[in-house]
Amino acid sequence: MQIAKGTVAAIHYKVSTSDGEHVDASQPGEPMSFLCGSGQIIIGLEDALIGKQAGDSVSVEIPPERAYGVREADLDMAVPLSAFPADVRGRITAGMQFQAEHPVGARCFQRTGPGPPGGSPSPFRRPALHRIPNPPPANP
Repeated sequence: MQIAKGTVAAIHYKVSTSDGEHVDASQPGEPMSFLCGSGQIIIGLEDALIGKQAGDSVSVEIPPERAYGVREADLDMAVPLSAFPADVRGRITAGMQFQAEHPVGARCFQRTGPGPPGGSPSPFRRPALHRIPNPPPANP
């Protein structure tokens, strides 16, 4: 059966930046399931999958406009380590990713940075924040 709007599909995926940095992937034996056409995945990926069937492989470069939107630098913010529960602060390292609500109401994805020279790691030194138009629920 081909993937089409209204069908449920399960895919394995790997996400990399345009620089080749690996940022996300499905786990072996745990594909991501979604209802095509329901807004559960980014539109650029959904469009690339329509018409594919079991066993097909797809490699697609998705522009920001067809994913989470163009980065808006005015949304950048620094989040202090103290904003995290005390029991997890020691486990936070540079490169970790978190999803959060931004004060302007946009859901955003943030990546921890290395912090100031000679200082301790500082979450979100240079976060990647994006407004997500009509974001899907956090727990679909």
